[in-house]
Parts: sequence; C-alpha cells; structure tokens
Amino acid sequence: MGEHAKTPFPQRAALTPHASRLLSELRGVMKDPSDADAVHDARVSARRLLAALEIRLPESEAGEELRGRLDKCVRRLGRVRNLDVAERFLRRGPAAEAAARRALAEKLRRQAKKARRRLGSWLTPGRIRRVKEAVARALAGPAAPEPGRISLAPRLGAVMRLAAQGRPMDDPERAHELRRQIRFLRYQQESIAGCYPAAADAAFRAMFVRLQDAAGEWHDRFAIDRAAVRFARKRGGVKGLAALRRRLAVEMRARATRFERELAGLLRRSSELAGTDAANRP
Repeated sequence: MGEHAKTPFPQRAALTPHASRLLSELRGVMKDPSDADAVHDARVSARRLLAALEIRLPESEAGEELRGRLDKCVRRLGRVRNLDVAERFLRRGPAAEAAARRALAEKLRRQAKKARRRLGSWLTPGRIRRVKEAVARALAGPAAPEPGRISLAPRLGAVMRLAAQGRPMDDPERAHELRRQIRFLRYQQESIAGCYPAAADAAFRAMFVRLQDAAGEWHDRFAIDRAAVRFARKRGGVKGLAALRRRLAVEMRARATRFERELAGLLRRSSELAGTDAANRP
C-alpha cells in the first residue's frame, strides 16, 4: 500500500487537465455547434492532448484508441473552423474586390452551415462519453519515463528534414506538413516548460507563436485562393476576383518570407530546444 502511494501515475497529473478541458469544450460544441470560439477551443485542446500523449504515454492499444478518437475530433472540428476563418477573412478588403469577396463568402457560409449540421449530428453525448472512457483506459496503463528536452527530438527532427528540402511554401503539401510538425513541437515544448529556464521558455513560446501566426496566415490565404479558383470555374467571370487573388498572392509572399525567417531562428536554437547542446548534456 505504502509502495503504491509513493509511485503514482505521473501521466495522470500531467494529462488529466488537458483531457478535462477537452471534454468540457466538446460538450460546449455539442450544445451549440454555431459557437465559433467553442469549435476553435475544442480543436486546440484536442491537438494539445495529442501532442502531450506522444511524449507522456508509451505505445499501447489503449493509447492508440485514444489517439484515433482525438484525430477524428480534430478533423471534424477543423472542417468547421477552416470555413469560419475563411469567411471572416473575406469580410474586409479593398472595394475593387468587394463583389468577389461577398459572393465567395456567401458560398463558404453555406458550406459552413452544412458542416455545422454534420458536426452536430456526429458529436453526440455517447461519442463524448467514449472519448472520456478512452482517456481513462489510456491513463490507467504504465507510465513512460518523465519527458525532458530530448523528448522533443523526434518532432524537431521531422521539422529539420522538411526545412532542408527548400523553401516550404513552394510546395503546399510540404508546407502543410511542416505546419503540423511545428504545431506538435510547440505544444510538446509547452508541456515540459519546467525543463527550461524561465527566459528560455518565454523565448521559445514567443518564437512558436510567431511561426504559427505566419504559417497560419499564409495557409488561410492559400485556402481562400484555392476556393476562389474553384468558384471561378463554376461561375465564370466574377467581378473583382482577379483583384482578390492578386492581393492574396502579395500577402502570401510576405507571410512566407516571415515564416522562413522565424524557422531559421528555430533551427539555430534546435540544440538548445532538444537539450543536445553542451550546456545541457549530463
């Protein structure tokens, strides 16, 4: 009895707050799928939990089940969130493209409405209960060693390999994967913040925010440009669409340049991030 009391499951203390937050936010989305903030918050929570699971739980059947359920939540929530972001972006812009923005925004609003209905039908009390049960099963298993900086090495390695292949935004598929890997890396770094001096932790957090902002803003514009191309194919000539696409192209180049600058900064500090620099080796 005494021995068990000295060896609690450390992953429970680390992961339970993430899981509790996610379950609460999923219930909020179930109650009102039209709440854009609730959809966004639930997707972020699911992603944070996925990132933390990777470095805090050993591979297991229960862990894989939970990851599968979380992946589905991220995808379903993401379909709504991406349409929300695009529609909001199109509310503002130069007068020359106003007609195109209105027409495209209306199309995206209809798509978002359908996506919300599908999300509401999918996110039932039973499904949320099954996520909760999957969390309990995963956390009941054996603990992995307490993660440290080196735990970030796999995701950091993936970022470095993708970055080495050339300018990221020249290849949209690679840009998307690089965004995904950086997001995981960010959330994992935040989950082991205590492994860093306060100043270093703050610097890494700020760097990841700048990276994600630049990458996200680039992706938002890329997605809208692709939607504009599809829209033009169906509708033919749309007043102001060429002007909208020209502006998107200019803004995408600016965000790509900013992202590349921030990515170079991250790579320069990669050894410090993963604890492989001389100052952090035992």
